[in-house]
Amino acid sequence: MDADLVSVFGDLVPVRVLRSDVRLAGRLRTVIAFRDQSERLRREARIRSLAFADALPGLANRPRFHDTLAELVEQNQAGGLHFSLLVFDLDGFKSVNDAARAFGRR
Repeated sequence: MDADLVSVFGDLVPVRVLRSDVRLAGRLRTVIAFRDQSERLRREARIRSLAFADALPGLANRPRFHDTLAELVEQNQAGGLHFSLLVFDLDGFKSVNDAARAFGRR
């Protein structure tokens, strides 16, 4: 199971709680271990960020935009609501983005 522990500094530490029954000296004992999940959660957040955002401007990439738009359309249709979408087309942005990537600016 996953849980949060409070550190001596008052910070929440995400942990995985592991429990196992073992025999020690012929007697059944329960062993409980806590595994810090902070680094794993940071890596997963970074992977999600890379998968759904353009690294240079940090904006949602095209697949994420389309997924989010589809969700909004579905939610609003189900509730009988309307919404507006304002789209800006920036001429030449792709060449600026590509040039910045070529120079390693991320």
